[in-house]
Parts: sequence; structure tokens; C-alpha cells
Amino acid sequence: ASGINKDYFEDEAQRVMFEVMSVCADGDIAFDDSVIISYMKKAGIANPEHLILHCMSQKQIPQSVLMEQIALLKEQYHKKMLAHLQLEIAKMLQDENASADAISQMVQNSLDGYEKLNKVSSTKRLSEVRRLRKAQPPVQRIKTGIPFIDTVLTDKRGNKGIRNEGLFFISGLKQSGKTFVLTRMIENLSKDIPVMFGSMEFGEDLYDENIEQQQEDGIFEGNIDNIFTFDAIYEVNAIIAEIRLQHKLYGIKLVALDSMMRMTNNNPDLKTDERRISEMFSKLGKLSKELKIPIIVVVQSSKEDLKSSMISVKGSMNADHEAYVWFHLSKTKEKDNENEMRTVIWNKNKDTHKHPKQHLMFVPQTSDFYRVEVDEHGNACGALDKYRRPAPKVIETVYETIQTTPSVDD
Repeated sequence: ASGINKDYFEDEAQRVMFEVMSVCADGDIAFDDSVIISYMKKAGIANPEHLILHCMSQKQIPQSVLMEQIALLKEQYHKKMLAHLQLEIAKMLQDENASADAISQMVQNSLDGYEKLNKVSSTKRLSEVRRLRKAQPPVQRIKTGIPFIDTVLTDKRGNKGIRNEGLFFISGLKQSGKTFVLTRMIENLSKDIPVMFGSMEFGEDLYDENIEQQQEDGIFEGNIDNIFTFDAIYEVNAIIAEIRLQHKLYGIKLVALDSMMRMTNNNPDLKTDERRISEMFSKLGKLSKELKIPIIVVVQSSKEDLKSSMISVKGSMNADHEAYVWFHLSKTKEKDNENEMRTVIWNKNKDTHKHPKQHLMFVPQTSDFYRVEVDEHGNACGALDKYRRPAPKVIETVYETIQTTPSVDD
């Protein structure tokens, strides 16, 4: 995709290595280090195993740095081409038999080659896009085990859950239940896949204490060996580096960050909070696409207008552009603190294009959300999903032993 080819490399071993990978990639042929080594041996390259081990031992290079190195490589190669052209022209000018036409043709050939090397485009025919898409593994769905999410995020083949890439926002005002949804999702997914939870809002120790209490109460059904967590990283580039590392080491399949308000962006070139927050979302979105994992972020709403198709995010006017899926959670009856009903509005859904409004009941004892039917007064009148009922409270009765003195009749 960078537009480079084997000619850019001065070292013959690098040229062969690049050509093998390029041919295999273009032909959709699987390859590994043993395939590259075998081709290098056929090309007469000495010690190919050592060269491969040297490459494998290099520290992982961030994509931005890699693109800078590619640009530098191309620039150096172009300079080499120009120097070679100058040398050839000088030789021909010294040759009395060289014609002006021959010199012009050589210059033209060099210019044609230079232009060819610079023809780098990301644009493809749609037929080519389809061919490449069909050659890739099908989009995977990660079933969250939360009915109100999985029923909306269902593809045309009936596969439920979050697709394996994209930014997923959960928004709402304070105490609307955003973190409860997120932690319940983490619990459900950890049964089968490794997940990562940035518990920046309340710390990993408190998170573990809550999990331990749920285990003692018999309501935690996840696998703590599959939950990877951190609470001391706030800068967006550091968070991205941590996600890359854990994805590489443990194959993390989903990342959840609670919350956006605790994240920072130290880019000195961005002078406003809005631009810094927008860049954070943009970087996380690109990372999600690159690693093919969904990244779920809890975001704080700056207003609550249930008639609006979009709920704004505190500090950013452009957050909705980065979201792939977004739902907003709010208390149905704001003034009634004891009422556990919630309303969910799906603000942005590029996945299935469904934007329903749902009514939920929240069970704080088990951190469950389940869909309910409502009557004309907006009161819950029937459950649409199965849910875990809280364990009944055991009321201990204390019996006092009363000592009495026997009477004469006794």
C-alpha cells in the first residue's frame, strides 16, 4: 500500500525478502518465516535464518514512524536515481558518437521510471474492493449476552452482537447506569474471550473488590483470568501502546474504557480541548480498525434532550463522526430516585442502521438490564427478557431466652 517495491532496497537480502512477501500478499498466499527463508536460500543469500531472527527481534514500530521511514526510503532511492541519471548523461556527453536523440530518450526513460515509482494511490475499483473483501475472513460478531444490545446489533444473517471493529460509545448523565452496562458486558464476554478493561473511573482495586463480592454472592459468572485491567494510564498514546501490547501478548478481543473524561491528550500542537478530544477519538478509531477489535468508551453527556437524534458529548462537537455504534442511557423518571426504569436511544448505528428507543428495567443487585413493555402511562407492565432475580433477603429472628423462677404450683 505504501507504493514501494524491491528496487528501493540496496541490500539483496532485503530485496528478496520484500519480493517474497509482496508476491504472497498479492496472490493471497499464506506465508511465514520458513517460506521466506526457503526463497532466500534459493536466491543464494547467506545466513537467511540469522537475518530473519534479527528482523523478528526488532522492537515493534508504530505505524506513524513506519510511514516516515518508508517516505525516507523512497526519498533516498529517488536521489540515487537522479545521481545515476547525471552520471549516465555525463558519460554520453563525453562520447562523440552519442546523438542528442539518444540522450533525450535516456532522460525520458528515467523520467518515466521516476513517475511510475511515484504513482501511489489508495483508490481501487469497487470490483477490486469486493474481491479483497471476499478473500478476508467474514466479519465476526461478539455476542455481549445483554439482550437490549444484541437484539439491535443483529446482522441480516441473524448473527448477534458487536462486530469486531469500530468505536462503540455508551453515553449518559451521572448515575444513569453506563458503568453497570460496561462491567456486565465485560463479565459476559470474559467467559469465552480475553477482554481489556481500563478502569480509570474507580481503580482496579475497587473493581476487583466488587467482583469478589459478586463471587461471594454467587452472581458473578465471568472468568477473571480473561479480564486484563489497568487504572494508572490516562494519556491516549500510552493507552494505545498498552492496548497494542496486550493484544500482541494475549490476543485481546475487545477493549472497554471507563471513561473518556479521565483520558488526556498531550499533543502540544492542539490548543483547544475540543480538538484534543476529537483527536483522541480519531486515534482510538484507527486503532480499532487496525487491530480488528471493538473499543467501547463511556462518554459523559453535556446535555439530555431525548427528542434529539444526537446527544452531545462533553468537550467535543465531533464525537458522533467517530462513533460506529452509540447508545444513550437515561433514567425514565428523573425525579424518582427509587425508580429503576431506563430509556435507551440508539443515536448512531452505522452497523445495522437500527435506531430504536428501548425501555429497560435495571436490577442493581445483579447489575442486569432487561427490556420491558410499558403501558400508556409509561410504567413497566411485562418483561421481554430473562433476567437473574436477586437472592431473597434472609431475615434473622433473634429469640431471647427468658429465665423464670419456678412457682409453688410448678
